[in-house]
Amino acid sequence: ALYEEALGIQRDLGDMAGIARTLGNLGNAAVKLADFDRAGTYLVEHLTRYHALQDRNGTVNALLNLAKLAAVQGKIKRSALLYGAQDGLRKTIATSYPATVQKDIEEAWETLRAIEGSSAVDTWLAAGRMLPLEEAVGYALDLEVGDIAMMRRHRSTSSIIAEFEQRIFSAAQSSS
Repeated sequence: ALYEEALGIQRDLGDMAGIARTLGNLGNAAVKLADFDRAGTYLVEHLTRYHALQDRNGTVNALLNLAKLAAVQGKIKRSALLYGAQDGLRKTIATSYPATVQKDIEEAWETLRAIEGSSAVDTWLAAGRMLPLEEAVGYALDLEVGDIAMMRRHRSTSSIIAEFEQRIFSAAQSSS
């Protein structure tokens, strides 16, 4: 409830980075509650906003959150590709996670290997590590390769966010 209240305040203030961060927190909380539909909605907007802000650290963290969501949903290949993408991009931007987070990631990889086999998971991790940022984000959002780059070239960040919010609002109304 507090995160949702914070999100409302951040939206009122136009605090785009705060909105993105809080959406990630809401998404992660929804994952822990096994509310995967809600988690997906929050985490997709979390990624979309960080990417629109051109915040590479935030974008990579959002990819990590979506990798975790895919794992708990049993989407092993998707999870491994996203884990690989965030790992490769994290190295590209020359930052690292705290040791505890890195340990959690490595444990998640081992769990994926135990489920699907080391060969397949290692292949998917390697493929994910090779994805450029735009392709990783496009894959995470289930877009065709290059859609996000095209959107960024042709429209402002605010119009991308406005279009995304309209799609979320329309989807929420149609499911009610």
